[in-house]
Order: sequence, then structure tokens, then C-alpha cells
Amino acid sequence: MGQQKLLLPWNGRPVIRQIVSQVVASQVSRTIVVSGGDHEALARSLEGVVITLTRNPLPKAGMLASLRVGLKSVSPDDHGFLVVLGDQPSLTTRLLDRLLKCWRAEPQSIWRPQFQSAHGHPVVIPMEFRQAVMTEFDQLGLKGLLRRYPDRVRNWRVDDPGVVVDIDTPEDYERELARVTARYPSEPDGPAQRGGEGRG
Repeated sequence: MGQQKLLLPWNGRPVIRQIVSQVVASQVSRTIVVSGGDHEALARSLEGVVITLTRNPLPKAGMLASLRVGLKSVSPDDHGFLVVLGDQPSLTTRLLDRLLKCWRAEPQSIWRPQFQSAHGHPVVIPMEFRQAVMTEFDQLGLKGLLRRYPDRVRNWRVDDPGVVVDIDTPEDYERELARVTARYPSEPDGPAQRGGEGRG
């Protein structure tokens, strides 16, 4: 994009702070943020938010490498982990909590949102799969896990296209920002502004 997309403005704050604030305000027990490049700038953008911030020393290695760094900080007492992308700024606390509710009703399954025929993020994964994610699927990432255990995957249908959209280009960013503004005209900042920053 020619610039750090996670620092682009959204609701008057950086994209990464917008997303992390929604996660922190949800029912997750703890929020772990993995940074890659521009670690110092990202850390400054998240000052005051209750999180565990860690750094991926090999940011060009891809999402799986960052996920593995984050999983090193996960407590063995946890029952599962929620994988959230850093470039889906229309994500809301409400959607996260509804996804977690699905998972709590069937915690042995892997849960992901589905918009129309497309599968998206975030994804909730039972802790029993942690070791496999840490040591396998180098070429496929999480797709490898989902393909190996298709009988354990559950799709939660939603009407929000934001779960399948990320912002990889300036056009993606402008389009998603316009979509959220148009969908919630009475709320200039969109529904995500409701999220707080005080919970961990």
C-alpha cells in the first residue's frame, strides 16, 4: 500500500487500535497482539489499551508465524484461542461475542463466520489444536488445519461482509470505509465505536 495499513485512520484512530479495542471489549479473557514491521509505531498507537504486545521477529514469514508467536503467550488453562486479523477494521465487539457464544455451545469445534458462500475471520480454535498449529501446516497455514479436520469445522452464517474483507490496497481501505459509513448513516463512526478499551 506504500504505507503501514494498520496505522491508517478509522473512526478517528488507527486501524489497529480500532480492531484491538473491539477485541478487548469482548468476552475474551486476554488479548495478545503480535506486531511485525513498524513495531514501535504500532506500540505507540496502542498505548493505554490493556493487551499483551509481542513481536514477530520474522514478519515476512506470514500469518502462521505471527500466530505461533502469539500462541507462545497463551495460557495452558485456556480452552481455546480466537484468531483475529489486524486489517479487518469493521469488526465489532457484538460480532465477536456472538461468535464466542456459538463456540461455547460446541467448544470442541472450530468456529468461523461465513458470509454468503465465503468463509472468513475471526476463527475460534479449541486448545487441543495448539500443538498442531505450532508445528505443522507450514505451507498452508490455518487452511491446513481446517482441511485436515473438516468434520470439526462449524460455519456461522452472518450478514456482514466485513468478515471476508481485509484492506490490502488503498482501494480496499476506501471501499470498506465507505461501506461501513453507508451502512450506519446515523452513526458516523459505525457500530465499532461502541467498543471500549479497558478490558483484557
